[in-house]
Amino acid sequence: MKKILLFTLCALIFTACTKEKALNLLKPENKEYKIAQIINKTTNEVYNAGSNWGFSVDNNRFGLYVGCNRIFGELLDGFSFDKVASTKMLCDAASMKVEDFVLSNLKDLKFGGSFLENNAMKILFK
Repeated sequence: MKKILLFTLCALIFTACTKEKALNLLKPENKEYKIAQIINKTTNEVYNAGSNWGFSVDNNRFGLYVGCNRIFGELLDGFSFDKVASTKMLCDAASMKVEDFVLSNLKDLKFGGSFLENNAMKILFK
């Protein structure tokens, strides 16, 4: 009985670790992804995308637009954001709130094919 329980526990741990590793290894394709929503996982606030919100990848470069300024930089080690910069236009308060939230959480994001996610936010693609 103890052996069966131990085997089951090991199998569950292995399965959980394998799924997490698989998610970490995914890299986005070189294309434009249309954003549907951005979710603040801390407050459960949902930001519905404007008509032109998007995330694009071109080799080791990324671009991101969530309604105000252009955010851009490099992608390193599969999917780490580096040398992040943005334009500096002043926009309405709602757009700035979303943009500030996204900029402050552009780290440790994992790509899952139809989303980007970390502990603080989830960006869903259409």
